[in-house]
Amino acid sequence: MQRISEFENSKFINDFQKLWLLFFIPAVLISSFHFLVVLLGLGGYIWLVYSASKLKEVHFNEDSIFIKNGSQYKEIPINQIYFPVEKSVLLAGAYTINFKQPTMFGKYIVFNPRAKLLFFKHTALKQFFNHVNT
Repeated sequence: MQRISEFENSKFINDFQKLWLLFFIPAVLISSFHFLVVLLGLGGYIWLVYSASKLKEVHFNEDSIFIKNGSQYKEIPINQIYFPVEKSVLLAGAYTINFKQPTMFGKYIVFNPRAKLLFFKHTALKQFFNHVNT
């Protein structure tokens, strides 16, 4: 089982959501509750929470993928994935895995690919794409 995504860092995501609120509240107060500032702040916070719930840590072997759920892994067979795995519109640089049947994670998940260097893909990630997208 090889890891093809970056580690799930829920502490960072939760801290970033708190930081968003920390800057959002004074911005609303300074703008005298202008509707545009309130709308953008709330919309941004909802987007952060939603994207954080879909961002997962993914491992791969020849027959299935393993998605981290807390401290456990959920196995999903490769034949339950819609092909091809494509770039995500939700997060820049991420990829979306769509499922044929809804899983405990929903109809899709998003993962940040594991990077070897700045412009190169990790070998396990290349193997995953070769296996899945053919």
